[in-house]
Amino acid sequence: MEDEEISLLDLGVTIAENWLWLVIVPLVLGAITFILIALGGSQYRASLSVPFTPDEIAKLWQLPEDGPLASPDVELAADGTTEGIVIEASEDGSASALSMVGDTRERVRDTLDQFGDVLGQAANAGAIESTASRYAERLDEVENSIALRTRLIADLEASLAASEGSEGAEYGLTALALAQLLDGRAADYDRLEALRGEMPASGAAIADAEITVTRLGRSPLLMAALVVLGSGFVMLILVFIRQGLKGMGGDPVTRAKLERIRNGFLLRRQRP
Repeated sequence: MEDEEISLLDLGVTIAENWLWLVIVPLVLGAITFILIALGGSQYRASLSVPFTPDEIAKLWQLPEDGPLASPDVELAADGTTEGIVIEASEDGSASALSMVGDTRERVRDTLDQFGDVLGQAANAGAIESTASRYAERLDEVENSIALRTRLIADLEASLAASEGSEGAEYGLTALALAQLLDGRAADYDRLEALRGEMPASGAAIADAEITVTRLGRSPLLMAALVVLGSGFVMLILVFIRQGLKGMGGDPVTRAKLERIRNGFLLRRQRP
């Protein structure tokens, strides 16, 4: 117990005698790191989700110059490191994620917001079509087909009921047509259920969609804090190593070994 108390006391003495180095050096290194990262500039990425496929959005850059809609002022970018709009399809392919990289937060947000307005105008003018709209059209077609078949089935059933008990080619053809219509209506119902299952959620309108802006890379404050902690830990180790070497220097045997180590690293040869 006495040895532990002495060790802790020696620890406190060592830190107290070198506290200036343990505090000043890490703070200076942290301040330098913060200044270098802050002055180096930052980049921001703005993101926006829209209910259009990438192919539909790409049509905006193919609009005729003399048309009522103008092409977007911003260009398409191949990746997220150059200025321009990056279009990525969602997992189910029914929507797209738009992103843009720039030097200032306000610039990327405003540019992507303006591009969203262009998308809304193009959709209202019929130049592009959302995925939900295409699914709605297909649903209408199938539902109209079901309604038509249902009316024809009712007419044929009424005709067969009126001629019940009669035999002949006309009765047989009517029964065959009824069977075909029933099979066709059952297939339409299957298509309708499949489309409803595949139909994506309409999501928020473009005007209400939220644009998120994130900073690329780590913040200067976080990096400065990490440098302060890391350099403080290294300085603490160096202080204890220095203190230990000073303590061992009083022993002649230890002093001779330290001299041999120093000579070895300095590539000195001992004289005989």
